[in-house]
Amino acid sequence: MTLGLTLLVVLCLAWMLGVRAAATLLVPFLVLVVGLFAALYFFRSNWRATLAGRALLYSKLSLLVLSSYGATVLILDEFPARDWVRLTVYLVVALTQLNLLLTFIRVQNERERSR
Repeated sequence: MTLGLTLLVVLCLAWMLGVRAAATLLVPFLVLVVGLFAALYFFRSNWRATLAGRALLYSKLSLLVLSSYGATVLILDEFPARDWVRLTVYLVVALTQLNLLLTFIRVQNERERSR
């Protein structure tokens, strides 16, 4: 129900404000949702216990960094070392997603071997 309601709100915003404005409004929402998940997962779960738990947290933190960078770009059109920040953010996201993929493959292979 929540996903359907969110989609409806986004479509209404896009219709009323335009697609660009609706997308711009979604950036802080993304920062909030991902940040909340990462904080709750960090403080309320035993994420250190497994490779998958660590990879998931790192992945969410990288998504938080990426969405925060997007929010920063919306607020500050230009800032010092913007190209280097962008390169670093994309590199961190790419490496954490690669880590998540390799962890997934490793866990899948271990599960197959144990059968």
